Order: sequence, then structure tokens, then C-alpha cells
Amino acid sequence: MSRSLPLKYLPFAWSGLIFIALVFIFLGATVRGDPRPLLKEWGVSVDVFAMTAHEIGLLFGVVITLRLLLKKGGRLSDLGVKSGFKAVWAVYAVAGFAVAILLYPVVEVVTRTVGVEMLWWSEERLVYSSPMDWCLVSITAVVLAPIVEEIFFRGYLLTAFLERTRSAPLAVFTSSLVFTSIHILIGPGVMIYIFLWSLIPSYLYLRTGSLCPAVLMHALNNVVAYVIIPALL
Repeated sequence: MSRSLPLKYLPFAWSGLIFIALVFIFLGATVRGDPRPLLKEWGVSVDVFAMTAHEIGLLFGVVITLRLLLKKGGRLSDLGVKSGFKAVWAVYAVAGFAVAILLYPVVEVVTRTVGVEMLWWSEERLVYSSPMDWCLVSITAVVLAPIVEEIFFRGYLLTAFLERTRSAPLAVFTSSLVFTSIHILIGPGVMIYIFLWSLIPSYLYLRTGSLCPAVLMHALNNVVAYVIIPALL
């Protein structure tokens, strides 16, 4: 684009949270009470259903944002969506993933030392109770979330902030704050971790000019966090 990316689509960052609220309000009104028994009949846990609803809602926001940007003369390449793949990007992604894995226990120790819980709830792992849970979390967390979230928060939002501030640290800080805010339902300690975590894909995007390393790193992270670790536990 010849002009800066408009920031007026920033509210779509919270389209996933809004969609979760609307879906649960609708389900609550449908069953006239707690929707959890209905979800149990469907073979879906509340956490997995909420995660899926969030990513679907955010997907709607991203699609609308992309449509409006393209209509105004934008290009996907302006957001880091480029054809081709370089082998070195895979190296960057794996290195970023390794840093993210090592970062979590450090944040956990620090937050608990100062009395901050990692999660809002006492249970510290996702429990998948059915094949539907495993199917949804594999699609949502491993495929959909890395693509949708990286396009919006790194490709669009980080780029838009960078164009205005002309300061990479400030742009990364601001976009990371917004990215952290959409995870408010998880917990305070995890939000601290997610803020620091988001610095990694931001660096990968700025370093390479492509979203590919950030998306791959995000996917590797979610495979471990949402599939491998729950399976082992």
C-alpha cells in the first residue's frame, strides 16, 4: 500500500471474545440455564468449546479486516503473507519455539514467588474428555489459531503500529499488549507469559519480513501446549 495501514480495524482484535460471549448467551437462553450439560451431550468440554468459539470469532474479524484492506488497494504481501519458503525460516521458527518453551517455567516461578497464579482456575491442564475435544483442539489450536492470530496481530497490527511510531520496540510492545488482552480468560500469570511469548513471533516477523516463521513457531508451540502435554498428562 502507498499509505499506512489504517488502525480503525483494531477493535476486531476482540471479535473472538465478543463471539464467545454471544455464543454462551445464546446457549444459555436456549437451555434456560447452564449450557454445560448441553455441551456434554455434544461431547465437547467448556474450555475447548470456548477456544473454538474464540478462534471462529477472530477469524470473522480477520476476514472482514482483510476484505476491507484489499478493497482499499492493500496487498497480502503488506501483511507479511508472501509466497515461497526459505529453509532458514524453519530454523528461526524452531529456535523461537525453544525459547518459548524455556521461558514458561521461568515465568511460572517468578509469578508464583510474587503470589500471582498462572490460571484463574485451580486445574492447571486442559482435560479432553472425548474424541470431539481432541479433534477440535487439534484444528483450532494447531491450524487455525497460528494463521489467524499471526495475520492479525503481527501482519496487520504490528505493521500498522510500526508505520505510525517508526519505533520497532514501541510497535512490538503495543501490539503485544493487545495480543495479551485477548487471552484474559486464561489467567494473570499466563497473560504475563503470553506478553513475553509474543515478543518472539514479533521478532521473527520483523527479522524475516514474512509471517511464515511466526506461524510455524506458533503452531509448534500449540502442538506441545494443547496436544502433547495434555496427552502425556
